[in-house]
Order: sequence, then C-alpha cells, then structure tokens
Amino acid sequence: MPALTLAHLHRELGGDLQGDAQILIRACASLEHAATDQLSFVVGSKFLAQAQSSRAGVLIAPRSLQPNLPGNVLWVDNPHATFARALQLLHPEPLPMLGVDPQANVSPLATLGAEVRVAAGAVIAQGADIGAGSVIGPMAYVGPDARLGRNCQLHARATVEH
Repeated sequence: MPALTLAHLHRELGGDLQGDAQILIRACASLEHAATDQLSFVVGSKFLAQAQSSRAGVLIAPRSLQPNLPGNVLWVDNPHATFARALQLLHPEPLPMLGVDPQANVSPLATLGAEVRVAAGAVIAQGADIGAGSVIGPMAYVGPDARLGRNCQLHARATVEH
C-alpha cells in the first residue's frame, strides 16, 4: 500500500485542507478502528462525537460540520464519494503481471497490444483485438472478434463479446 501525505490526498480529492499537510496516511479504516496513520470519514452530526474521539490521522468530513472537528480534516461536499476515491488511492487493486499468465488461454489468432496484462484463467478468443495497456482480469472472457481500446480494464469474470 502506498503512503500518501494529506497534501497529496488534497490535490487528488479536492476540498479544503485543515491541519498538517505532511502527515502520512497509509490506509483507510472506520472511525472506531482507525489509527493515527489512517484515514476515516464522517457524514453528519449524528456521528460527530464518534469522529471527535476517533484516533484517525485524517478525517474526511462535510463542510456543514466546520469548525466542530479539530486536527487533520479534509472538508468536502460529499464525504461518501471522496472516501471512495481515497480508498482507490490508498488501496489500489493489484494488477496481474505484465504479459500473459501461463494459466490464461489466448488464441494465437488474437491480437494483443503493447503492455497488455492477462490474468490466470482469462480467455481471449480468435480474432479478438486487445488495445495497448489493457488489463484482462482473472476468468474474464473476450469473445471472437471483440475489440477493446487502449487502457481498458476487464475485472474478474467480466465478459465482452462482439
């Protein structure tokens, strides 16, 4: 997992920053379980007391709660959406290895662009064309003559057919 400063999170997520911009955040957690190197969020005044007693290093909070929270806070309009984006930054989905996993089944009549990643169990049928930089997840299926553009991502068990 990456460790990101509050300043970096602020640049990526927007909002108004309060507190130490250089604090390092390594993960996300719930209000009650968060540690000082973790990020959590609060959505409204109903959870204000819990947020005030949280050990979270940074809180994402709605602007409507200002100035009720001390410490490191990212004040935003939509805490749910902002926390979801923070999860993606702090807990990125692991990518399959570059190239084709030995347990994938790729037709010799399929075309794979540069830097494509094909995970174990994926099937790419004849005539399929996978654009450069694309990621084909575990057990995904790309049917005959299907075409994916550059930098596409098929998650586990996804199916694309022509």
